[in-house]
Amino acid sequence: PRSPPYLHPTTPYAAAGDYLASLRDLGRELYFIILNAYSVVARVSEPVWNAMPLGVGVSTQPLAGLAAIKSVISLMSKGWLLSYVVVVTQIAILEYIQRAMLGFLLPLGAVMMAFIPTRQFGGAMVALSFGMFFVLPITLVFNDLVLGDQLVRQPIEQSLSGLENAAPGA
Repeated sequence: PRSPPYLHPTTPYAAAGDYLASLRDLGRELYFIILNAYSVVARVSEPVWNAMPLGVGVSTQPLAGLAAIKSVISLMSKGWLLSYVVVVTQIAILEYIQRAMLGFLLPLGAVMMAFIPTRQFGGAMVALSFGMFFVLPITLVFNDLVLGDQLVRQPIEQSLSGLENAAPGA
């Protein structure tokens, strides 16, 4: 388990980036486990047993009932993929905010505040740049401190270790 971001001196952006990167890595690992489970269930549910010695007999698919589990795993993989895309998007937004808010939007908002017709919009841009630059990374750091170990990393790591121990040949 990694140490929480408040134990080592970093910027809020580095701590938030570490948190989102750990979620991204965990999401990638879990997505591949879900895909492997889907392929195993799909292969197990496909075989058809034919007992027709002279063209007369029985043809059965004994594990066809796993098709319902296969559809559940498919839905689960789609939901997990969506959450993975959201985390990757948050990483991109965090990088953009770090680079553009104080260097681009703040000066642009200050220039727009100098002109009467765009004064309110310029003030909104200044407020947005300060708010996003300071509030978003601190919110992600608090999210990591409050929810990171209890709800995200420990249960998933315990599940992964349980899967590794239950795997045949382990």
